[in-house]
Amino acid sequence: MREFDLLQHVYRANAALGDRIELPPGDDMAVLRLDGRRLLAAVDQLVAERHVCMAKTPVELVGRKAITRSLSDIAAMAARPVASLVAVTLPPDFTCERSTALFDALRQTAAEYNCPLIGGDVAFHGDRAHPLVCSVTVLAEPGGPHVITRAGARPGDRVYVTGQLGGAYDDAGGGRHLTFEPRIETGLALAQMLQDRLHAMIDISDGLGRDAGHIAAQSKVHIELDAEAI
Repeated sequence: MREFDLLQHVYRANAALGDRIELPPGDDMAVLRLDGRRLLAAVDQLVAERHVCMAKTPVELVGRKAITRSLSDIAAMAARPVASLVAVTLPPDFTCERSTALFDALRQTAAEYNCPLIGGDVAFHGDRAHPLVCSVTVLAEPGGPHVITRAGARPGDRVYVTGQLGGAYDDAGGGRHLTFEPRIETGLALAQMLQDRLHAMIDISDGLGRDAGHIAAQSKVHIELDAEAI
């Protein structure tokens, strides 16, 4: 089954989630209403040999990327981090030294972005052939009166990208995918500066074209990208 097909199956159940779910699956984060307040939640996972090459990547950068992937979802909603939880499944031959280095990197990175690691789970694979998996859940609160989603783009809007595109991966397994900075403060600043003129945002993790397509689909608009203007 393709990822797209599975996600469409998930989204078809959104209407049954109840009134407390203000924003169901389909955006960078879900939004829940709790006693009049909004809580944003998202989960992402890092799978060794899929998202990082363990033989070429220091375990500290593995832990960092596991956290920053989820923090980028917070940035995409112009939200403020609250806390994080991590579930890690380790190969049986993962040493104590590497395990503690991984945990320290997870904890330190989360703390750096004011998203303290408050809990989680640890398990070991029974077969050494299975890769390391880090699943990171983040909680956040709105950075302003409005939650910025993928669904608000309007005809006449322009598309802007923060930072530099490209260079995420290099031939040696490195690249900016290991060291990028989640643009949390940028998202908050844009929301404060633009107010109601900020209509939609997304975390570019699948490439500009594909992720612009997600905004177009959610907002029911057509987006044109001029390659020479990028």
